[in-house]
Amino acid sequence: MEDGGRSIPIGDTELFVVERGSGYPIIVLHGGPGLDHHEFADYLDPLCDDYRMLLVDQRGQGRSGPSTPDTWTLSQMAQDVGSLGRAMGQALGVAPAARLRHRQLVVGGQRLGDHHSGPGGHRR
Repeated sequence: MEDGGRSIPIGDTELFVVERGSGYPIIVLHGGPGLDHHEFADYLDPLCDDYRMLLVDQRGQGRSGPSTPDTWTLSQMAQDVGSLGRAMGQALGVAPAARLRHRQLVVGGQRLGDHHSGPGGHRR
């Protein structure tokens, strides 16, 4: 199910974002290069009952604005997440994600795969 979407300027380019659902925002980033927000789009629809899903085409991908391949780095893409939150004028809880330097899933600001104890002292 595709719901329009809009381009958000973030400095040297713009990111295309499709918003679905309501509630606590979750920014969804696809893999790539060569992919776009459709990678996870419909699979995550059940989460839209409780969360606001922000499905993002990363720089130079999908319907996002052009950018040179030398800017397609994990560091730059992490900065883009913070820029996206600021450009949308919202506290999206993106600061922890913007500090990531390698691929990890972030849920509620907590990186999955961390080796810290979780609730009840259980290891993750």
